[in-house]
Amino acid sequence: MSGDRRVRAGVAALAAAILIVTFSASSSPQPDSPRPNSQSPFVPVALEWVAHDQLLVAARDACALLLVDAETAAIIAKWPLPFRPATLLKNSAGGWIVGGQTGEVAWLDAEGSLLHQIDLGNGSVRMAMLPDGQIAATALWERAVWLLDQFQSPGRYPLPFDPAEVLPLPDGRLLVADAFQGRIAILRPEADGEAGVFSLNAVNLRGFQLSPDRAEVLFTGLVSDGPLPLSATNLDWGLVLSSKLFALSLNGDLAVASAASDNHLEPLRLTLDGSGHGAADPSALAVHSDGSVLYVAARGAHEILEIDRRLG
Repeated sequence: MSGDRRVRAGVAALAAAILIVTFSASSSPQPDSPRPNSQSPFVPVALEWVAHDQLLVAARDACALLLVDAETAAIIAKWPLPFRPATLLKNSAGGWIVGGQTGEVAWLDAEGSLLHQIDLGNGSVRMAMLPDGQIAATALWERAVWLLDQFQSPGRYPLPFDPAEVLPLPDGRLLVADAFQGRIAILRPEADGEAGVFSLNAVNLRGFQLSPDRAEVLFTGLVSDGPLPLSATNLDWGLVLSSKLFALSLNGDLAVASAASDNHLEPLRLTLDGSGHGAADPSALAVHSDGSVLYVAARGAHEILEIDRRLG
């Protein structure tokens, strides 16, 4: 594999163990081309498990998928893409589906070869696999959710905000996050997409995943503790804007909120950053099959964080 690689691991005491993997690339995109250049890092934006000890990482500025050994942090393979990726899904047929930064959706085989590509809409694409093999997808500047297969779009459902992440819930509903404000919508496609909207004290809600027991929704976001001055000290301590990991109970939080007048949510949360150790712009989450370990892609820090839930 060509190019320099730099991998760094460390542990931070945040009631969790955090393993940090930092990537640098031999290339990043030119303004008018998706091809990389040696001055910029990969910028990891999405994660999916390939095997028990391997992660596939969507590298935005490298225009590629990176196969990474989760035990050693070594990059095993690099699969080029014709666009800058935004999100990544494992196909039920054994291949991969990649959503792009400017509306692309591509189907790849298990070795990373391009099979088919469509343009969905305006803005970065977020996707989720449904039990029937269809894909629920959003594009940032399109206030809608699509249900897709490889060759057609059988459904489009309106939303009250610009969408980001989309997550299928165990009861058949879809959860869609607001791209800019602390809101989520929950809708049933079979009921013409009528959506209930909930709020929480956070922004940049990203990385939505179900816990293995399907009892929690796990995701990341940014929280401000109040209107504090933009001083070096306040920024260093994460008081102006802090990265958090959230856990939302499907049977508790949403049931209570749906009965409340303001539909406000108060999920459990864990701070990801601290003094001297930033976790800027968390963007994606991968959950180990037993639920004990979570991996968070910190896009702004060019790192992947490993969080052991067994430690607290």
